Amino acid sequence: MKKLLSLFLALALLFSLGSAVFAADDAGREAADALYALGLFQGTGTDAEGQPVFELDRAPTRYEALVMLVRLLGKEGEARTGSWENAFSDVAEWARPYVGYAYANGLTAGTGETTFSGDRQITASQYLTFVLRALGYDSATDFRWDAAWEFSDEIGLTSEGARFAEAPFLRAHVAAVSFSALRTPLKGDDETLAEKLIAEGVFTQAQYDAALSPAQTPAEDPYDQETVYAKLIAMKEELPEGLRWTNEDEYTLHYEEVWEGVTRQFSFTGMGCVAFAFRVSSAAFGELPLRTLERGDFAYEDLRVGDMPRINGDTHTVIILEIHDDHVVIAEGNYNSSVHWGRTLTRQQIMQADYVWTRYPA
Repeated sequence: MKKLLSLFLALALLFSLGSAVFAADDAGREAADALYALGLFQGTGTDAEGQPVFELDRAPTRYEALVMLVRLLGKEGEARTGSWENAFSDVAEWARPYVGYAYANGLTAGTGETTFSGDRQITASQYLTFVLRALGYDSATDFRWDAAWEFSDEIGLTSEGARFAEAPFLRAHVAAVSFSALRTPLKGDDETLAEKLIAEGVFTQAQYDAALSPAQTPAEDPYDQETVYAKLIAMKEELPEGLRWTNEDEYTLHYEEVWEGVTRQFSFTGMGCVAFAFRVSSAAFGELPLRTLERGDFAYEDLRVGDMPRINGDTHTVIILEIHDDHVVIAEGNYNSSVHWGRTLTRQQIMQADYVWTRYPA
């Protein structure tokens, strides 16, 4: 439901802003993906990874738009296998089944008595007219074909659709209008186009729900403690046991952080033990910022692998490698002027830390 709501809100924003500020990888892409999953929208090819290429930034022709409409209605098979009289003399052979079906079913009247003008770019009003007719409305009595957005706004198919007239009408907009049509009621009925298509067996309710809220495989957490541990312990090769490490060694963290509503660049240079902890930590956390947990604000159970306690009366920083019920295993620099891996601190000792730095996302 959240996916459905966010997509409809995105489409509303698309309709209100028009293509001048529309990014094809936003609402149009989401609509195209959903329609593609339902078999109602096809790409113009595939990319190197086999994914459909929709060319959403391109203005479609009247041929393309009509084919998209026939697919939206789930009628491509019927159109391609039917025998249709064609009133237009300028229709390409490959497009004759689509144009013939659309003409026979009152979806298009062409651009003249004998012309369809399929190679022309389609306008917003022309495609809205196609869709409104598919929903059962008549351009002779219900709306003006040359200002179809006025009526499409009225029935909720679009929002501020007049802005379509101010900028190019793209394949992204075709996808967005088509998707919006699915949840629009048919003329004189509470049934939506999607419900009609489900009843006709074009797709199932489950397929429709899945297209709106596709199952997401949980992404691997790059900051789960096993992953963090593996990255920390790998630093043992670069910073081996006994490597000389003193207060002359330094390391600078660079990270971004939102401060008072503004994203700012930060640098934090550590010396000695702090430099070692920062360097090892960065192997796991990259450029994530530091957060400080003050004594009294954290419990032992809050500690995680990769956290950096400040111990010994605010004089020494270590990094946690392992956490056990009664002790932790640490790594540290400037321990007797060298790097040391594997010392243990008791639970009581670690809870006496003055503070703990963590770089886990909040």
